[in-house]
Amino acid sequence: MISYIKGILDHKEPSLAIIDVNGIGYEVFIPLSTYEKLPIIGSPVKLHTHHYVREDAIHLYGFLTPEEKETFELLMTISGIGAKVALSILSSMSVDDFRRAIAQNNMKALTKIPGIGKKSAERMLLELKDKIGRIKAEEDTMRISEAESISEAVLALMNLGATQSMAEYAVYKAERLLGKDARIEDIIAQALKSFGS
Repeated sequence: MISYIKGILDHKEPSLAIIDVNGIGYEVFIPLSTYEKLPIIGSPVKLHTHHYVREDAIHLYGFLTPEEKETFELLMTISGIGAKVALSILSSMSVDDFRRAIAQNNMKALTKIPGIGKKSAERMLLELKDKIGRIKAEEDTMRISEAESISEAVLALMNLGATQSMAEYAVYKAERLLGKDARIEDIIAQALKSFGS
């Protein structure tokens, strides 16, 4: 399976991108949400892909974020929802709006999507409610964990004599420099360096 594709954006249109990877042009079908965020032609790009194989066709579907890909794959598990309809859903609303519509049983929002009638919307609500709820709970847990790490870093700096506002700013700068996945020890060390400069 092809998990992602990384190369130079050679061509783009609202439903399709061509990515040049070492002289080979990969045609990747994309939702409108991905198209709107693609860089200019000639720029490097990475798309998370779903490799779709049928007896009469092989296609790549690409997404800028893992969340879009995951939602596309969830949609494909629903009977009666194929790749075209799944792309149409992701082109019509953001992943967050779609997940919110499922979590809140918002039939009206779902039936506004081209190609989705009442029966398809009911099927989505029935089959995805538990899955979407589980994903949302995992994401919320990750956000809480990140916030707790930031609080720990700020407290550690305050224990070393920094004021709260100084500590918060230093941690903010360190996190931007190192990235959200950085370990708390590295964030604290980087924040301490900013006090010295």
